[in-house]
Amino acid sequence: MAEDLHEKRVLVVDENETNRDALTQMLSRWGCLFHSVSTGEDALESLHQAISDGKPFDIVLLDAH
Repeated sequence: MAEDLHEKRVLVVDENETNRDALTQMLSRWGCLFHSVSTGEDALESLHQAISDGKPFDIVLLDAH
């Protein structure tokens, strides 16, 4: 499964820094290209910027809150 995620672009959105760190460490081990933010506003900005750059995210991981 991890090989299916290799070089996938992932946006991590979670206000909890510990959760973000844990997720990004795991994504790094799997070879993902990731960006993490703590707010919905920052997430929307990151999504728009990624699309403008022609490099949209493949996956978005959102905190339930």
